[in-house]
Amino acid sequence: MGKYTKKELGDYQTPLYFTEIICNYLKNILKISPEIIIEPTCGIGNFLKSASEYFQSKEFYGIDIDKDKLKQVNQEIPNLTLIHEDIFTFKFDDFNKDASFLIIGNPPWITNTELSKINSSNLPLKFNYKNEMAIDAMMGDSNFDISESIILKMIDEFKDTCATIAFLCKTIVSRNIFKEMKRREISYSFVKQLNFNAGKVFKIDADACLFIVQFGGEDLTEGICEVSDIMDPSRILYKFGFVDGKFYANILDVPDVDGECVYEWRQGVKHDCSSVMELKYENKHLINKNMEEVVVESDLLYPLLKSSDLKSAVITQSLKFIIITQRKVKQDTSYIEKDFPMTWDYLNRNREFFDRRKSSIYKNASRFSIFGIGDYSFRKYKVAVSGFYKEPLFCLVYGEKAFMLDDTCYFLSFDDYDEAYIVMLILNSELVKEFLKSIVFLDSKRPYTKNVLKRVDIGKCLDLLTFNDLKDVEKRLMLEDYITVSKLKLFHQKL
Repeated sequence: MGKYTKKELGDYQTPLYFTEIICNYLKNILKISPEIIIEPTCGIGNFLKSASEYFQSKEFYGIDIDKDKLKQVNQEIPNLTLIHEDIFTFKFDDFNKDASFLIIGNPPWITNTELSKINSSNLPLKFNYKNEMAIDAMMGDSNFDISESIILKMIDEFKDTCATIAFLCKTIVSRNIFKEMKRREISYSFVKQLNFNAGKVFKIDADACLFIVQFGGEDLTEGICEVSDIMDPSRILYKFGFVDGKFYANILDVPDVDGECVYEWRQGVKHDCSSVMELKYENKHLINKNMEEVVVESDLLYPLLKSSDLKSAVITQSLKFIIITQRKVKQDTSYIEKDFPMTWDYLNRNREFFDRRKSSIYKNASRFSIFGIGDYSFRKYKVAVSGFYKEPLFCLVYGEKAFMLDDTCYFLSFDDYDEAYIVMLILNSELVKEFLKSIVFLDSKRPYTKNVLKRVDIGKCLDLLTFNDLKDVEKRLMLEDYITVSKLKLFHQKL
């Protein structure tokens, strides 16, 4: 199929029956009549084919990087121009921006990181287009769907015209674009998310939608997007958007506990070298992931929990361990050679694994450096949650030696058991669960992040939760009776 593989292109050609459903909606429900229709990354041009049958437009344009695909576009489409170019570098300067546009299509469903893993040459210019903090970008927050970048490019190109932009994408991409438009203060006259069954249309397991945004009419100011099903677009399933500057996954029936957490949420340790750094006990021996027996000093060994280990409300044991080479970020790791020679020897024998780490976060750092480490990591008590699972369980974690969490987990750290225990009960309450449902999207790869969790205002929760509510949480989690009225009063005073 030419220079690029199907995987590189995130290639899911939209079937004609589905492009017809979409064009029917745009014409007969939205009542648009564009003069110019453009399909970026058009592939074999099914959107162009359907659009030509529904709209009496003056000009049709198909743009794609794959010359072989362009050869398959229906040549009977009237006034058709095919352009063999990379959409990321293509300039739209020659288009008459006074005309009315329909920009429609199905950009590649693949992420920047996935392209890098397969060493693809179909990789867009990497840029931190969301202006994230450098450390967050390096820790992975800057990974984005290629379709997200393409759709934002189209929005930037046509936001000051009379244009309808309608693209198929993952629902998480739709929301990211909506939030980015808000951040950039891009005005629009209409926005809608129409969900559809990607398993039926594309034979893939993904939450997907048609994202529509229109420019050129009266600007909306409410910052809310309605969500419907594409087969029943008049029935609103829910709404997401901004209320008082804060983003909600569902703006209906939101419990009033939104604010700022009095404790600081942290992400677990990041090292990108699990085959060496992570160990487990088997038959009274430490074994690494390469199935080698490991002999190191115990001083730098700490019990480890990963997302899959956070299954109980209280956790005090683990057979997994991790080597912690630093007590704070950027600490020089050369001290290990003198103080812990067996550990130093083990790390050096496996230094090739550290040298393979691709993330720029390790550039100019000590060879055995880690991230997500600080004084908070060594506090005895932690309340931890997996970032991945749809149903959050907040676990109280402690032992003789401080537990470490991996970077798929988030946690609060404490020096006092009672304080940690009560916070664990509060976070596992139905009140907090309902609030989290209103601000997270469960179809996200990682629904729970620091930015989500820090919005839970423990003080507001205490105003709404009674002692009996917390006792009910204790029972539901099958914990022994521990919380008392006096303990709760002391917690109130400390908070």
